[in-house]
Amino acid sequence: MIGWRPVGPTPPTGLDPHPGMVWYVEGTRGRFTWARGYEGADADRVAAVDWVGTALAAAAMAGRDAAVVGDGALASLVRLAAASTRGGGEAVVETTGTGDGIASALAMAPDLGRVLLAARPAEPAVTLDTYHDLHRRGVRLTPVPWAGSPGVALPDGLVAWALDHLAQGSPAGTAPFAPWYRLSAAEPAPGSRDET
Repeated sequence: MIGWRPVGPTPPTGLDPHPGMVWYVEGTRGRFTWARGYEGADADRVAAVDWVGTALAAAAMAGRDAAVVGDGALASLVRLAAASTRGGGEAVVETTGTGDGIASALAMAPDLGRVLLAARPAEPAVTLDTYHDLHRRGVRLTPVPWAGSPGVALPDGLVAWALDHLAQGSPAGTAPFAPWYRLSAAEPAPGSRDET
């Protein structure tokens, strides 16, 4: 992995400041999203393994009955991975990295429940009502570390799903909605920032 960037509005208009860089952009119907950049001939598979590893980590933390906020590849993979886990029910997995997504997750979380943040923030700052949404209700915010290649065998079905649902994005930003996009050889998107 070379870098991470929040991008918006979606679909983004390119993210390739380095030769050979391929950006994988999380699909969303919202205003903002995020992308991770990779290099190498096997970048598609490496990115798919990273998304699946993170989804498995989130599902293991959340349990079978967890609610998931988001409509991109990470959200879909968390839902698929959670189907084979046990327990849970008091966690909501947030996969958009946006203020709207976090607010939705907090609204869905039960009192004394958890909101698992599975995506890095796509916005520089988010406003939360820490007293009413967190303190009074006892809701905990817990990050899900980006798992990357976890060093364990991943379910082939999840990696295959990720690769089957990877769409080629358009540098002009005109691609139809997909769970995630592959973008390369374009100018950096306006308002995006590199945070490796």
